[in-house]
This record gives sequence, structure tokens and C-alpha cells, in this order.
Amino acid sequence: MNNSIDITESCPGVSKSSDLTVMRLSIDELFGIAREWQDLLRRSDADPMFLSQAWLASWWDAWGKNQDGFEALILVVRNSAGQLVGLAPLYFSVYTARHVIKTRRLQFVGTNFRQSGVTRTEYVDFILDQGCHLQVLETLFRHLMENFAFDEFVITDIRIGSPTHVFLDQLSRTHSLHIRRVDKDTGNRIALTDDFETYLSNLGKNTRLRIYNRRKILESLGHVEFRKFEQSNFNDGFSALDKLFRRRWGHPIFTDPQKFFQDLLIERLPEFASPQLTGIFLDGECISVLYDIRMHGSEYNFLSGFAHDIHPKISLGMLHFGYAIEHAYRDGVQYFDLLLGQGQNASYKQHFGGETINAETLQILR
Repeated sequence: MNNSIDITESCPGVSKSSDLTVMRLSIDELFGIAREWQDLLRRSDADPMFLSQAWLASWWDAWGKNQDGFEALILVVRNSAGQLVGLAPLYFSVYTARHVIKTRRLQFVGTNFRQSGVTRTEYVDFILDQGCHLQVLETLFRHLMENFAFDEFVITDIRIGSPTHVFLDQLSRTHSLHIRRVDKDTGNRIALTDDFETYLSNLGKNTRLRIYNRRKILESLGHVEFRKFEQSNFNDGFSALDKLFRRRWGHPIFTDPQKFFQDLLIERLPEFASPQLTGIFLDGECISVLYDIRMHGSEYNFLSGFAHDIHPKISLGMLHFGYAIEHAYRDGVQYFDLLLGQGQNASYKQHFGGETINAETLQILR
């Protein structure tokens, strides 16, 4: 990389690019800087859930460390004062196309491009101090291009318009790199401002009916209870979730590696984060389960399972979202994140209001 991206921002401890030092760490060394990692997350635009130590360490233990040909490439960037200002949790793998053509692929820990059965890591990005985002990015990319051999660098589910996304778009125009935009997806994040009643009033009539008003129909069928599973009886909640999922789709909700990952993740979540496993019970029978995680003021929705034949006018999945959003309001949660992806039969997320999140997968070819 001989050409420089134009940098105008101010970066404490950095007056020139030589003030930044890039070091490679082992996986064990990376997990030894947990406090610095968490502090950098707070100073960055990176997603605090998907780029947390708990998430990435659990993903690597489930799908990375025992895979043939996987090689961790963990890069950290420090300023002249020794402060951590950048973290790139990456790894190499070898992909063989048609059993002949071998491609050395670089990608983020937490992702495995177009491989099925792997829990999805969303909002992928580098973890960079907001005060010197561009300086650190340029330093990281120069270091990658000059010191490591790879055929492609795949970045999945990066937010369109994020500082890194803009940087990469500019990079493709100023350097001998070709960027393929291979996949796009959308999601939805609801800002929980005002109160739940105001939120409901701003929804469309049909959405308000499906997530709230039809509680009356459900209550006419028997005694209804919205209940949170405590961590001590999560197994009961996940068993109910799996039972409902199997009944509808004919297969378990988790493969063995996915269950292993979830168990590790819940165990490793920091004290300021909490899994939210909730159920709707009708006359004591669990008829719907929702699995979310709260961290740094956001509630991330991951999985759901529900009976689909309770009543022809009731969508239990939508109704459960209404209960969950209401309780998130009451608990002071700032955002309810429905994450990326569309529904099985319809793009239901767009009806909840909030901010549309656009993301895409980039394949950077040398």
C-alpha cells in the first residue's frame, strides 16, 4: 500500500503513522487482555455483543480451534503510549473449490463464509478507537498486505456506511484491490424512547393488532402468563424451545456445536450482560419461547419457537415480541435489536418501526 488514504481526524498519542505499532498475539494472549479489550469496545463503534470476548472466544472454541487448516491471526495496534487502539480478530483457512482449486482465505473470527451450521456473527468489523479510526485502519491494512499471503479477505455482514465500510470503498478505488459485493441483508433495531404506550401508538394498525391487541383473544383461551426463565432452570427453557421448534420444523433448534457454543457464551457473559429466556404459558403449558441477550443497553433477539395452531387470528411469535419489547421498556433497555435476516414467509421486521440496518458481505480479492 504505497498510496495513503486522506486522514484528517485527531488521534491522541499519534502524530504520524510510525506512532502506531502492530503486534500479533496468540489466541491465549488475546484472551489475556480482556480488560483492555472491553475498554476498547467502549471507545469504538464496534458492536459490543458480537465483538465481545465472550462471543468470539466461544465461537472459536466451538468452530475454530479444532478445525484443520485454521490459523488464528490476531493483530493488536497500540499508540506511542502503549494504549490499545485497534484489535483485528482474524484467521486464515484454506477453501478448496471443485476439489482442485485452493484459496487461502482471511476472515474474522466468528464467521465462516458460506459454511452452514455455524452460528452467525453479525455487524462484523474491526474494533477501533473512535478517535483514530482511519489511522489504525490504514496501518492494519498496510500491515496485512505487506506481511501476509492470502488470496481473498472476506468480511461478512459489515454495516453499509460504517466508517470501515467507507474506508474499504475508498481503498478499492486507490489500490490494486478488487472488492466483490457478494451478499446483502437487512435488519431492524428499535430505539426504546418515550414509553411502550407511545411506541404502540406509532405502529401501523395491523402491527399493533398482532403484537398487542390480540392478547385479549389469547387470554380468552385460558390463564396466560409471561414468565422469565431464571438461569438456574435454563435447561427447561431451552428444552421447551427445542420442542416447539421440532414440532414446527421437524429438526432440533441446535446442532451439538451450536449448543456447545450457547452454553459457553452464557457462562462467559460479563456481569453487566444477561441472557433473557422468556416463555408464554397458557394454563401452565409453555406455548412460546424467546431467547435474547442484553448487553450495553441493547437487547438482541436470537431465537424463537412457538405453537402455530393456538388460534387462527393469533401469531404467537409476534405477540411474544410485544411482551418482550414491553418488558425491555420497563427494564430501561435502550434498543431492541431484531438483527439481520428475513422471516420464513415475510419480512416481518420492517413492521416494528425503528431503524433499518443494511449490511453486506465483501470479498476483497488481491
